[in-house]
Amino acid sequence: MFDGATTVLEREEEVPALVARADRAHRAVGRAQLELLGAIGQVDRAGAWGGDEVHSCAHWVQLRYGVSAWKAQRWVAAARELEVLPVVSEALGTGELGVDKVVELTRFASPRTEGGLVGWAQRVSSGAIRHRADLEVR
Repeated sequence: MFDGATTVLEREEEVPALVARADRAHRAVGRAQLELLGAIGQVDRAGAWGGDEVHSCAHWVQLRYGVSAWKAQRWVAAARELEVLPVVSEALGTGELGVDKVVELTRFASPRTEGGLVGWAQRVSSGAIRHRADLEVR
């Protein structure tokens, strides 16, 4: 496990194995994030987030998972949209796209456009996707 210490690689051939390990971890995180967003979508639809001090599903996500209100709102919105965006969902689950890009894509992708958008999103930064999403939702 990562302990914060830096290690100098003694042999150059160790690099591909380390990169492969990082790639495997990234794919696992994508699968887990897809599962989390799917569960959040189910919690939202079922109204299972309700409580005395909880005002919305996003508020529940914020309190339960310790994320910002902004991020919680985006996760809930993405969870709703991923239900109708199988290509974007698959891209997250396979690690082709990270959660930041997916959250922004779900703001404007549709079942008709998602295939082309995933390819585009792989080539640009999450900031570029957010910028386009901001323009699209205006």
